[in-house]
Amino acid sequence: MPSAATPLGQPPRQTIGLTGADGSLLLRLTVVPFALAIGRYFVLSWRGAGETPEALMARDLLMLVAGVSWVIVYSIGLYV
Repeated sequence: MPSAATPLGQPPRQTIGLTGADGSLLLRLTVVPFALAIGRYFVLSWRGAGETPEALMARDLLMLVAGVSWVIVYSIGLYV
């Protein structure tokens, strides 16, 4: 008789390493660089440099690093 925790008698899902079985931890961590980039955009717009996000991304080093780190973490989370 299958237990209530395992649907249809399947074994419980086990996580493996940092990414978990489906990479969900790394996909959740993509929020961090995205929030940093949004926060940096708000700070720069408050200071009067309120350009489009694309122009600020190309000009501001912190936003560029946040964007690149988001792409790296998201890619690893999807393909690992």
